Formats: sequence, C-alpha cells, structure tokens
Amino acid sequence: MNARHIGSLNQFHQRELQSLETMARGGTLIATSAALDYCYKYGLSLPSWFVGPAAQITKESLRKEKTSKRGRSAQPLDRYRQNMVDFARYDAVCEVREKQNELPRELQRQRQLPNVTANVIEGLEKMLAWAGQTLERAFQCASMILADTSAFGGPDAIKASYLRVKAAMLIPEQAHRYHILDPQFLASSGMKSFQLLGKGRKVVPLFDLTP
Repeated sequence: MNARHIGSLNQFHQRELQSLETMARGGTLIATSAALDYCYKYGLSLPSWFVGPAAQITKESLRKEKTSKRGRSAQPLDRYRQNMVDFARYDAVCEVREKQNELPRELQRQRQLPNVTANVIEGLEKMLAWAGQTLERAFQCASMILADTSAFGGPDAIKASYLRVKAAMLIPEQAHRYHILDPQFLASSGMKSFQLLGKGRKVVPLFDLTP
C-alpha cells in the first residue's frame, strides 16, 4: 500500500469520524457508539472528543435503571430511527416539490417538439394534476409515496417531519443527526430493519397513487 493510498484512507476515516463527532455534539448519542464500533472495526485510536459523549451515555444508562421512561424517542436507537423516518418524509416532500417545478416546464417543452405522441402529453398532464403546485399538496403526495414503507404517515405527520428536518438543517450540528450510519452497526446494536423506500414505486405511475 503506497503512501498516497494510505493518506486517502486516513482522510476518509477522518471525514467519517468528524461526521460522527458533529452528530454526537448535536445530541445524537448513538453516534458515539457508532464511533466506537468504527474505530474497533478499522483498528483506529479513539478520538479525544469521544470521552465526553461516552460519559453521557454511561450516565443515561445508569438513570435508565431508575426510571421507566417510555415512548418512541426514549432511547438513542429509537431517536435515530425516528430521525431517519423524518428525513425520508422530508426527502419525499422535496422530491414532489421538484416535480411541481419541473413538470410545467417539461410539459411546455414537449408540446413544442414535433412528432410528440398524445400519450406523452397526456401522461405529463396527469402527473402535473397529481403533483399539484402547493406545499400542502406535496405533503399529501409524499404520504401516498411512503404508504408501504416504515416512514408511512398521514399528511399531518409528513408535514411535522418536514418542518422538523427543515429547521434542523439550519443548524450544522442538528443537521448531522440525519447522517446515515453503517447498517451492520445498527443491526448489531439491536435495531430492527426498516424500509424507507417503497417497493415498486418506480414502475407505478405516481398519478395512480391514491390515499
């Protein structure tokens, strides 16, 4: 292994640990466990920032023995899972919003081209009618897109997640709570698998989706 490759690998590890550090400092405690697992997996020394969050996890673990706090967001794994659900909902809304902007332009472009079939125009018109133009409609569409996933929820739940992620994105440390962790680490930590993307959605015309 040459020096250049080693340098690139070290930079890669450094970037990943920096992301985990930002997550941990933003209050996503599972990032501390992920950092420990990452360093063990690749034979790295633990970074100095690890000590503080690790101590916090230990204290929370001790407090957990004395309390019976319940709820989906009570523990680090549950909080991270909810963060991923929130982000999947946010991403779906953003995707619909992009379509709301793109479809009118694409429809106009297609209408100006020679030899465009009526089916193409009709399909774009149906898609535009389905997607709508408002943010509220985007919440409804995202709810339909995510119906068969672990991120499912009604338009109100989608809206709440969207606004939560949008606000967090304005604060770097909070934005990193949506950093995607190693699936093997999550599985070994006891997180049940969850699906954030719909099966078969790419082959089903979106305008065929209904609440």
